[in-house]
Amino acid sequence: MARKGPGTDGPLQTALLESTSAATTRASEGQKIFSPIAAFLDKHRSQTTGLAPHLLRALTALSDDLASVAQQHFNAYISGISTTSILPALSPSPSSSPILNPLPPSPPPSRPPSGLNQSTYATITQYAPVKSTPTTHSKSPVKKPMPLVKQPLPDNRLFVRLPADHAARKMEAYAIYSSLRSQLNSNSAVLKEVQATKTGFALCPSSPEALLALEAQKETISAFFVNCQIERSSRWVSYRVTNVPRKIGQILDGRYSLIPINPTLLSLEISETTGLKPISISETATSAANPNTLSSSWFVNFPEGTKSPLPIQLRLFGTITNARHLSKRTTVIQCTRCWKWHNTRSCARPSRCRLCGSLEHTEEGHVNRCTALEPHQCPPRCIHCHGPHPADFPECLLRPKGNTKHTKAQQAEIRKSCAINLAKARTEGGCSSQLSIGTQETPMALDEMPTQPPTHKIISPFRSVTPPPRAPTEDPPITARAKAPLKILQLNVGHAPDAHEIALTLAYTSDIDIILIQEPYTFKDLSRQITKKHPSYECFSPTDSWAISGRPRVLTYVRKKKGIRTSQLRPFTTDTKEASDLLFLQIFSPTGKSALIVNIYNAPAGSIRAGEAAKALTTLPEAYLPQATILAGDLNLLHNRWQPSLHRSPTPFAEPFINWLDLQGLVLISDIDCPTHERGNVLDLSFASSPLALAGAKASIASHLDATSDHQPLITTVPWDQRYKETAQKLRFDTLDHTSFLSLLASNLAGTESSAATEEDLDAFAEKLTSAIQGAYRGSAKRTMTQGIGQPWWNEDCKKALHNYRLGLCSKTDFRRITRWSQRQFWREKLSTVTQMKDVFDMSKWHKSTGIFRSPPLKDPLRPNSLPAVTVHEKRDVLVRNLLQNSAEAGDIPLDSPTVPSTSLYFPDISMLQVEESVLQAGNTAPGADEIPTCILKVAWPLIKDKVLMLYQGCLKIGHHPKCFRHAILAIIQKPKKTDWSSPRSYRPIALLSVLGKGLERLVARNMAWISIHHKVLARQQFGALPLRSATDLTTCLTHDVEQALNQGMTASLLTLDVKGAFDSVLPGRLIRRLREQGWPTNLVLWIASFATGRSVQIRLDGEIGPSTDITCGLPQGSPVSGILFMLYIAPLFRLGNPRNRFGYADDAANLAISTSLTTNCEALSDLLQEALNWGAAEGITFAPDKYELLHFSRHKADQDPTRTPSVKAGSITISENTKRLYLRWLGILFDKKLTFKWHVRETASKALTVANALRSLGNTVRGVKPDLLQQAVSACVLHKAYYGAETWWPGRTRPGPSQISNRVGEHLEKLTKVILTGARAVLPVFRTTPKPVLYRESGFSPPEIELDRIALLATVRLRRLDPYHPLRRRAEQIASNGRQISRFARRTLALPNSEQINPLQYAPWYPREPRGNAQARIGAPMGRTKEQAAANFMAFQRTIPSSDIVIFSDGSRLADGRAGGGYIGLQAHHQFLRSSLSYGHGKEVFDAEAEAALAGAQAAIAYPTAQFATNLWICLDNLEVAIRLLSPSTGSSQEIFESFRTLAAAWPLRKRLPHTKSGSIQIRWVPGHAKIPENEAADLAAKEGAASIPPDPHKSSYASLKRYAKTQSLSAAQSQWEKVAPQSYQDLEITTSPKRPGELQLNRLDLGHVIAARTGHGDFADYHERFNHDDAYLLCRCGARKAPLHFFFCHIAKRRAPRPPGPPSEVISFLLGTAKGAQKLASWLAETHFYEDICPRQPLLST
Repeated sequence: MARKGPGTDGPLQTALLESTSAATTRASEGQKIFSPIAAFLDKHRSQTTGLAPHLLRALTALSDDLASVAQQHFNAYISGISTTSILPALSPSPSSSPILNPLPPSPPPSRPPSGLNQSTYATITQYAPVKSTPTTHSKSPVKKPMPLVKQPLPDNRLFVRLPADHAARKMEAYAIYSSLRSQLNSNSAVLKEVQATKTGFALCPSSPEALLALEAQKETISAFFVNCQIERSSRWVSYRVTNVPRKIGQILDGRYSLIPINPTLLSLEISETTGLKPISISETATSAANPNTLSSSWFVNFPEGTKSPLPIQLRLFGTITNARHLSKRTTVIQCTRCWKWHNTRSCARPSRCRLCGSLEHTEEGHVNRCTALEPHQCPPRCIHCHGPHPADFPECLLRPKGNTKHTKAQQAEIRKSCAINLAKARTEGGCSSQLSIGTQETPMALDEMPTQPPTHKIISPFRSVTPPPRAPTEDPPITARAKAPLKILQLNVGHAPDAHEIALTLAYTSDIDIILIQEPYTFKDLSRQITKKHPSYECFSPTDSWAISGRPRVLTYVRKKKGIRTSQLRPFTTDTKEASDLLFLQIFSPTGKSALIVNIYNAPAGSIRAGEAAKALTTLPEAYLPQATILAGDLNLLHNRWQPSLHRSPTPFAEPFINWLDLQGLVLISDIDCPTHERGNVLDLSFASSPLALAGAKASIASHLDATSDHQPLITTVPWDQRYKETAQKLRFDTLDHTSFLSLLASNLAGTESSAATEEDLDAFAEKLTSAIQGAYRGSAKRTMTQGIGQPWWNEDCKKALHNYRLGLCSKTDFRRITRWSQRQFWREKLSTVTQMKDVFDMSKWHKSTGIFRSPPLKDPLRPNSLPAVTVHEKRDVLVRNLLQNSAEAGDIPLDSPTVPSTSLYFPDISMLQVEESVLQAGNTAPGADEIPTCILKVAWPLIKDKVLMLYQGCLKIGHHPKCFRHAILAIIQKPKKTDWSSPRSYRPIALLSVLGKGLERLVARNMAWISIHHKVLARQQFGALPLRSATDLTTCLTHDVEQALNQGMTASLLTLDVKGAFDSVLPGRLIRRLREQGWPTNLVLWIASFATGRSVQIRLDGEIGPSTDITCGLPQGSPVSGILFMLYIAPLFRLGNPRNRFGYADDAANLAISTSLTTNCEALSDLLQEALNWGAAEGITFAPDKYELLHFSRHKADQDPTRTPSVKAGSITISENTKRLYLRWLGILFDKKLTFKWHVRETASKALTVANALRSLGNTVRGVKPDLLQQAVSACVLHKAYYGAETWWPGRTRPGPSQISNRVGEHLEKLTKVILTGARAVLPVFRTTPKPVLYRESGFSPPEIELDRIALLATVRLRRLDPYHPLRRRAEQIASNGRQISRFARRTLALPNSEQINPLQYAPWYPREPRGNAQARIGAPMGRTKEQAAANFMAFQRTIPSSDIVIFSDGSRLADGRAGGGYIGLQAHHQFLRSSLSYGHGKEVFDAEAEAALAGAQAAIAYPTAQFATNLWICLDNLEVAIRLLSPSTGSSQEIFESFRTLAAAWPLRKRLPHTKSGSIQIRWVPGHAKIPENEAADLAAKEGAASIPPDPHKSSYASLKRYAKTQSLSAAQSQWEKVAPQSYQDLEITTSPKRPGELQLNRLDLGHVIAARTGHGDFADYHERFNHDDAYLLCRCGARKAPLHFFFCHIAKRRAPRPPGPPSEVISFLLGTAKGAQKLASWLAETHFYEDICPRQPLLST
């Protein structure tokens, strides 16, 4: 005890002395324990002589840590603190140091750098404020535990079930909790909480172990509650069993008695009947309340997980009862205290008013809140949606429904809409706009979002740039990310694809922001620029053309959706070789900060471009690097600065590079002397500018991200403000809540009424309508998730292998092998499970996929001396100047320029039917800025159709296009086949417009196209956005004219030109003048003027949407009306000179000159070209100078050399034939000088073969895409390419003459045959030796000659359905008149039989048409009825027809030999007075015969004398289509017949009739055929008689019959070919057909392969292997027999496993192998027996 000194009498001083004395005592005691340890450590630490530097560092680090731990224990001992309390301090927290260094840092270098006071991290931080950070340099990296799948927590509650009148039910849960704990005494700690439930209370234990202890106290709990039931939580499967008898008979002791059913009896009966034991049975409330009923209903509950469900019907107590499964329903519980969504008993919130949500009063104290003087009742205000209803309104839009939860964006839209409704309700109720004092409303439950931070000017290292501005948006920001450091991973993967793939995946799982890859993997074909990619990262390449600059040796990846905005800088203006090793990426934060990330690979000595990257970096001016710079990569520079233990001489360029680093102020932030390569050198380095280093930038080795490369990964952490606002993602239609959408839309539309009288009204009306739909869509649908996604193939096997690799239990080779296997399995599964054709079409493009990178710097042709545009907003400016502005010398003119119309055109009023067709029948095109797709308009149509009609009518009446429809998102896409991506002309702007606005544009375009054709506003040979006018029609016309000239001994010359800019160069003023000249009505011209002016766009480039930009010229590409407007704009061009010799499709024009010499042709073409140039100069239209092409057609030998043929000259323009290419490409057809089309076939076959080979890689004989899907893909992607333009170029194998003359197409057919067979092999799982006829038959493809004949014949048949103004039809009529076979087109035309001609454009688009549903109802169509019901209904209807009316029953028939006939009978006053049979010969179908018979019957009836007594004429027939079309406008087969019938129907009321007879009409009625209706049977008999009779005169063939003729010709040719080449095995199996879609293709690849192998003998069979000398093949089955095609049927092992189909072997085998149904059964049998997997495998099983 210490002696008291003077003045130590006070209690405080006494306590202090006692504490000091105790501490001194404990310190002396502690020295006895810790002094020996300290002495030992000091002694051992001093004995370091001879230790290597790295061992010395390790010993020092260990000693420091041990000393630190000992010091902490010593301090804890003398202070009296338990040692367990300091344990958390000894292990560093994960958050304190995100990256742990596996090796200790080295001391700073011996010499400081010149030019800077601080050069290393250590010398810089010695002046920085000291921060308390845990020591981590000696710790090994902490292994992150593998993420576990979150499992649902078990329900550990103990339920106390109480009767409904129990006193405890009125008590609060907390009162029960406190009282019950006092009863539990020592066990009170096990009870954590008491919750109120519907049936009583739930006791919540503190842990699963506490649940057992709580169950042990059941007696105490039961005594506490009295009259209760205590049980654990259990999940049930519930059923409602009905029709259970209330009493059952029972005989006991010889006496019969009735006993009531109780739960025990019912449980025993269910257990005995089904074998399932119920755990709970109770009678339903309704059944218990009605005990006098004969049957009862019960709730039967089984434990969850019951394997077999209860059957729907089961016999209980001798009675059939019904069982219905009860699905679990989510009950919405609303608190009656605060009106939120939870239980009232557990609510501790203050009470709210149900009517207004106020916290100041409850519903009883609610009063009006406004200052209005008039007595009224203020509407309530919901606290959830802010709508005019109470808080417990059951239809509240924010009331929870099931498990769905509204997002914040949805809540905001719903509240916005409901708040408007509240304001309307208050206005209608007479409320004042001002609230009384103290009752001001505050936004309740409305989530406020942070405001957009101000943007600051960013200083670029290359020029002064600002971060690209974001587009304004109306969406509230979704959320904001927290502040976190920027994490940058750098790694050299050594060109290894596995290491590259693993690095990206590990970076994603570790939430790395930026990845710097050196020596990345690249595909061998550098022109495709393919490397490894990750769905959550955007990849940046140092150069734009790998084929020029070579393989890139650095790639940078930036994480998507993290708010990191980037701009790639390019200090090297060309793709030099050094540029492939350096990548400069400037990043911007939302707060305006920027940093430059430089990724470098400096090749080592002995490599290509060794040391050039570092040298190129040092050549940059000093001002190029900003204050915030990170330089990282594989530098391959050895120096003592970062590797003090280096024992060899430094790399030669290391010293100059260090001097450059010092000059730039770049500081080494990576660990010193920590080897980054497996050979022990420090090669990978990271440098930061001084400000970033002082701010805490640090780089260290991250061993946990080892990607199996020979380099160690480094992670650099940079202080960075990553707070950002997530951009709005795409709305998902599949998440739409239809009920909420319609409710919101109806609410939003309440105030959109408009008179549409002025332009301002239309703008407001359209804006309100769009906003209403948009708001309802946003409020009822969710957006896509903003989180990134990882690689789909990264599965649990990969994660386990990674875990083992980190623990050293797995080698690099095994880890890579597992990842490769996972990828292979993933893609195999993807191929095998694909079911949608869209996915197969996407797969067919895999072979031409290319790397996806940002657009390269753009060169501005208008400013050739300026630097290329680098940043996104600079690129947008270049695109606007070059693509959206007219550069012609002739400027625009005023919109009201005077002009004289040449004629007056009529434009009709629009109808609801037209509006519905233009809006609802459009495909789901990409929506515009309003995000409204077509599918949403279909859902909303019942509510908006009247408003849309009024809007469209108002727009066309006034001549105004609403402003919101003129705004577009301009998507910039690359044009195919362009090589110079730095030119703006290599890109095409596509306008994404409002879908609602496009509906109006589509309607106008359809009407204008019809008027332009019908009134000959456009030239006959000007094609484009016109119906029934394709590009191949135009090329066929051109080929016919040229071939006709050549056959007449003349020559022809073709000159093609292209309008520069096309849509984008249209000047609005000149367009309006052109339309006025053509005579279009004023209101339409005004609408077009409004459509073409006042437009604004937001350019979407490189994933960013720019600000709104006004454009003054051009038509939007993507608008339905732009095509026809452009054609009208350039229409005069095709009327210059001789219009027959001018051809045009959109902006592609061609001029043809025909004469006896090429010189004369060139003179004529020169005049035509000069005329076109003069017209273009006057109209502000220019032609692309690089797209002029000339080709001379001649059979003269002297004209075949392109170097000696004449040229076309116009002013300074000279156009000659191409000497490098012997063909001219126009509209996809390659024309050559003699029209052999060999170059065209060669190119199309080559392209098709490439696609066929790509599809062939999607499957083999065992696995892959299903054959039927591949067959469709080959038909669409391969055959379509191979046969493109066949109707233009295919001449047939021979042509008529004195003898059949060959057309020399053998080479063409050989190339196409190779394509078709490759496509067939892609479809079929067959061996390479499978015969060609089998490939054709099994794939459903025809040989090229047959298919080409079919295509040409169908194109010729199509001539019969072209309008009179079509140039092909005009040429066909001329050919028919002269009968000369002067071309391939003429030969096909003359070969057609005489047939009817149809005009598909006879009726205008606005012609009134009866909806199909209305027509079906009018004629009594079946509409879901059975034939028997329809027959009964017709006979009942027939009895209601007045006896004075005439009833005609007509029918048509067609015999097996193709002869058709018709017949009819007539009835009046229940008496048959007409009967006739008509013969039509071989040129009609049943459809045509039915129509003609109906017309003949009507004509006979109207000519009959008793027609004057009839009011109506009834035509009854059993052909539904004919019945629908008889009174409707028709543009199909038998068009003239239907027109005659309509004329007759119009004449019926005007017939001669008695004075008292009403005019009446002709009525059509459908009658069910072959339903034993006597009159219809009589008409059918008459029709068959007519078909069997001889036709009096030859009839014209109908169009339907002509189509059948073309189909029959093709099938007949295919069948004849098959009969010639069918293999003997197929003949034996009686496979005599070659269908287009064989049914066997529905099988999977493995089963189909077995079927085809058995049919052909080309498979795993003994004879096959011996034939081809396969020495390693296994020839025997397990049963000992030789493998044979039919062995599966006779193998005795297979017979034992599953019985084969019954019947004689010959019949069964023919059925199994010869039919599609049999192949299905055979596949099932093979799968059941595992025949080819187990019994007769390709190789013997290991067990055998």
